[in-house]
Amino acid sequence: MDWNIAESQRCCTKCDCEFDDGDAYFSALYETSEAFLRKDFCPRCWDESDEDEHGRPFSFWQTEVPREEEPKKVFVDTNVIFDFFRQLAEEEHISVKRNFRYILGLMLMRKKKLKLKDVVREDGKEYLVLRRSRTQELHRVLDPKLSEEELDQVKAELTQILETELV
Repeated sequence: MDWNIAESQRCCTKCDCEFDDGDAYFSALYETSEAFLRKDFCPRCWDESDEDEHGRPFSFWQTEVPREEEPKKVFVDTNVIFDFFRQLAEEEHISVKRNFRYILGLMLMRKKKLKLKDVVREDGKEYLVLRRSRTQELHRVLDPKLSEEELDQVKAELTQILETELV
């Protein structure tokens, strides 16, 4: 599966209305057999949407079109990131999803939403055991041993998906 996810087209997928600077809209990722498909919805169409030909969204978030004079947002709701992180656990056997989950885990640690509890080595693999600060639930994350180049590529793809700079 490739992670070439389109940027926002600044219009609603359903009704084709264009988004103006400052307009709120919803972005959703749908999993297809080959890639994640991004769709953007105006609030009216989002309220009316349930499932479409691609089923239910894998993940979604609300955002707004940045005003031209404003710099790009550098904040993403950590609940959205955590939801994405949790859902990726179900398919961690797929390398691209494993890589995304690892980076999201590191990002959540940086935001102090997850804390490193332990590092476990099993069958020649290394797992981070992360504890969610609020609920104490534990999450095992396989360290994919990404090269510097691979880390940069995964971060760039996440930046594109979330439409924010990862700090």
